[in-house]
Amino acid sequence: MSPPLPARPNGFRLIGATLPSFAQSAPLGSIYRDDGAAYAVALGPEQAHDVASLAAALPEPDSLEPGALVIVLARVVEAPTLARRVFFALGRGHTISRALRCSALLCRGYVRIGAGTDPETRADLAWGYVPLSI
Repeated sequence: MSPPLPARPNGFRLIGATLPSFAQSAPLGSIYRDDGAAYAVALGPEQAHDVASLAAALPEPDSLEPGALVIVLARVVEAPTLARRVFFALGRGHTISRALRCSALLCRGYVRIGAGTDPETRADLAWGYVPLSI
């Protein structure tokens, strides 16, 4: 049984690769905004090879607010093409496993790590929280 999903934040600050316009829906029924209380990390193909490259792409926990939610998105952000738009619409494309994303969060020092499926967007989520005291 997977842990319960995190509570819906007021918004997500997007970190990392820029999402194409057709992939702009935020997890947990939230929105992307510059002053969001949580963070969503989008990764490019060069960051999706192994735990070390994933961990290096994540923000340092001490650079974020204590207790902040950080979600690592499963889909790899690649340059938009017609074929990638079709694959994205069909729910296919290059993704990063939960095990790799959760391991990278652990390596980076995040706590309360979990994974699950967003019931609204059906997105595969992996998350962790910034420790309350660093």
